[in-house]
Amino acid sequence: MLTHLVLYQFKNHANSTFDLTHKVHCFWGQNGIGKTNILDAVYYLCFTKSYFSSYDSQVIKDGCKEMFIEGTIKGDKIRCLIRENGKKEILLNKVAYDKYSEHIGAYPAVMISPDDTILISGHSDVRRKFLDIILSQLDADYLQHLIIYNKQLAQRNALLKEYKGKNLDSNLLGTYNEILALHGTYIFNKRKGIIEELTVLVQQFYSQLSAEKENVFIAYKSSLKERSLLAIFKENEQKDFYMQRTTDGVHRDDLIFNIANFPLKQYASQGQRKSFLFALKLAEFHLLKKHLHKNPLLLIDDLFEKLDESRAQILIQIITKLDTQVLITDTDKERLSNAFAQSTNAFGLHEII
Repeated sequence: MLTHLVLYQFKNHANSTFDLTHKVHCFWGQNGIGKTNILDAVYYLCFTKSYFSSYDSQVIKDGCKEMFIEGTIKGDKIRCLIRENGKKEILLNKVAYDKYSEHIGAYPAVMISPDDTILISGHSDVRRKFLDIILSQLDADYLQHLIIYNKQLAQRNALLKEYKGKNLDSNLLGTYNEILALHGTYIFNKRKGIIEELTVLVQQFYSQLSAEKENVFIAYKSSLKERSLLAIFKENEQKDFYMQRTTDGVHRDDLIFNIANFPLKQYASQGQRKSFLFALKLAEFHLLKKHLHKNPLLLIDDLFEKLDESRAQILIQIITKLDTQVLITDTDKERLSNAFAQSTNAFGLHEII
């Protein structure tokens, strides 16, 4: 339960304060006035970074040099700030973390946004990031393995570039291979396990959300299904040397979304895609709840965006039955009031101007 939220010079919020005492809170107003940024601030409190902005410099209000977000979750006070000198700090009950990664998973959250269509249409790195966000909240060891793997991968790639036109030092490359294999194998096994759970939940929620009868399925694409990571590196050594980068490994894994045995990306209608994305995010919510024994905050941006009335009603029924706090944005006050007045009497409306 998020009970209090303060945004100071965060994106387009100069100084905004919200008291949040209900299970469902709806933020309404015209587009471009900062509704989405409220949800992003909550996400920042939980993940120490923005859901929408790649760089911390992008979350500071134009013309300003510093910002902070402060929220009270489960009675704990979390403060995220960026000082004028660019230094970033994350504090829990006034005590700063030594490593931001220590905070991940303590306050789980799930964001649902119209931008999530990129999970279907975008590059594989978007889908890997989706998996990694889930697993990093569930398993602190996974996050550390991922951090080390990415760091060693960058160093291996730098070595391959350094040896352009020279004789390759196989022994030095072999050292990187062993380290990457250790951490990459852990990552692969965790991803494989969670995808099996995720698929079952996605199928259940898709069935509820969609009147369609087709089945949906998630396949895990990884070279490690066929051979070890050490064998992959050895097999690709000359190719990697020529390309000056590590051409295969868990950093090339992907998720394949299928509908009725066809790729969702090419064959699904807009309604089917929307149902699948909501099913995917609700599955993420239930995975976090099951493994962490906590109810994640649910953040839904533009709830009714490209969502037909029947799907909207089903979705509202599902989310109001969840034992968690839900923060929602939309442009229409009356639409929000009508939607939630029938489902719960514990909701708040906030006009953003």
